[in-house]
Amino acid sequence: MLLVYLPTPGHDLGTVVNSTAPQIAVAAAFCHGIMIAGTVVLAGSEIYIRSPLGQINAAWTLLIVGGLALNIGGRSLFGIVLDPTHRPWRGIAAVLVLAAITAGLLITPPLVVAAAVILVAVAVYLTISYRKTVARSLRMPS
Repeated sequence: MLLVYLPTPGHDLGTVVNSTAPQIAVAAAFCHGIMIAGTVVLAGSEIYIRSPLGQINAAWTLLIVGGLALNIGGRSLFGIVLDPTHRPWRGIAAVLVLAAITAGLLITPPLVVAAAVILVAVAVYLTISYRKTVARSLRMPS
């Protein structure tokens, strides 16, 4: 989750705040708050580690899926704050995927819920990582 949190190359918060307005710093702080809230909610997933094949609990499932959705949503907003031309399709797609699979996850064991949430998080990371790699390779002289 930390790697998804990092900004894209060339769009660090200090540069953006210095070149635009201090209001951007306030907006970025709210985005950070959303991402941290999602991370804190996901930290409650210890129950899934202790009892991966245990009793199905819809409330825990909603907390875990919601925590990842908060984190990804906050990261998407942070991307928009850093770069107004940023199109947060990855975050929107990930949140929609989470929403679509939540009904099925409500009736599955904790191990399946954890695997699904991790799969979505890895997919988001890979798309962002791929974008950063492409951007870096385009800036390198040939």
